[in-house]
Amino acid sequence: MSHRPTRRIRLTLALAAFGFAAAAAATSPDEERCRQCRIAWEHCVLVAETPNQAQACELRYADCVSTLDCPADP
Repeated sequence: MSHRPTRRIRLTLALAAFGFAAAAAATSPDEERCRQCRIAWEHCVLVAETPNQAQACELRYADCVSTLDCPADP
């Protein structure tokens, strides 16, 4: 039994969390911070291996954009 997929998932989640934290803490204009939410979401969805992981991406994205009061995506 290999632990490699689990380790990869944990690393991916840690990197995503770091990216969200960095985007939230950045002193850039709101528009750039909103764009970072979108980039982090896209990356998260691309590396998600299960529907539950993809759903977690959606929840983090919604939290990120609502915290920043980002405009709705076109």
